[in-house]
Amino acid sequence: MNSPGASPVRRQEFSLIYLITSLPSFFLSGLFFLTWVAPYAIEETMVLYLALIMLLEFINVHSSALMENVIIQDTPRDKKALTIVGLGAFYTLFVGVFRSHLPSGGLCWLFGG
Repeated sequence: MNSPGASPVRRQEFSLIYLITSLPSFFLSGLFFLTWVAPYAIEETMVLYLALIMLLEFINVHSSALMENVIIQDTPRDKKALTIVGLGAFYTLFVGVFRSHLPSGGLCWLFGG
């Protein structure tokens, strides 16, 4: 049994690996901030690119909930794999509307992660 003063949450200390793995998020948030302040400072179409990133992230977040549900089910691995590939193909249809290989490749990369 825990003592009344003990915290069940373990405190994490600073590590260089945490800093390195957070750099892409810091870069992207800085890019969003710079585009918010000066929309044409980097490129004329940067607002459209960042809107596409937000749309891809929206699709990724919502599809991951369904994929996680498939993963935790008590079914054979081959059926899970086929279901996940099917869900990935279904969500890729949404991205296929953009008629470009870049968003589709990005979404597949996010699904793979």
